[in-house]
Amino acid sequence: MKKQKEIIALARLKNYGRFYHGWIEDNKGNENAWYLECCLLQQWLRKTHNLSVVILHFPKYNNKGISKYIEYRYSIIEDNEIWDESERHKSFEEALEEGLEEALKIVKERSV
Repeated sequence: MKKQKEIIALARLKNYGRFYHGWIEDNKGNENAWYLECCLLQQWLRKTHNLSVVILHFPKYNNKGISKYIEYRYSIIEDNEIWDESERHKSFEEALEEGLEEALKIVKERSV
């Protein structure tokens, strides 16, 4: 929940005001709603600030091929240039949140 509040605060500083207030207030509904909000924020960053947050998957292989994804990493890309790459995360969602937060910091740095 702490990461969500940080992302929301940074996004609002950058004039992103599309978060659905109902679920943010009590957050008792569908937990996946937050990740839908993250996808919309990801789209806004791409369209408004030309920053793409891309999540990379690192698979675990067995003798039949990929058995599951075990680690994830984000990259922030602008005009085919990589701004930032993360350490590996244990979940897609964790990598997405971290990537969005870092992209919002880049936007913040530009406006100073």
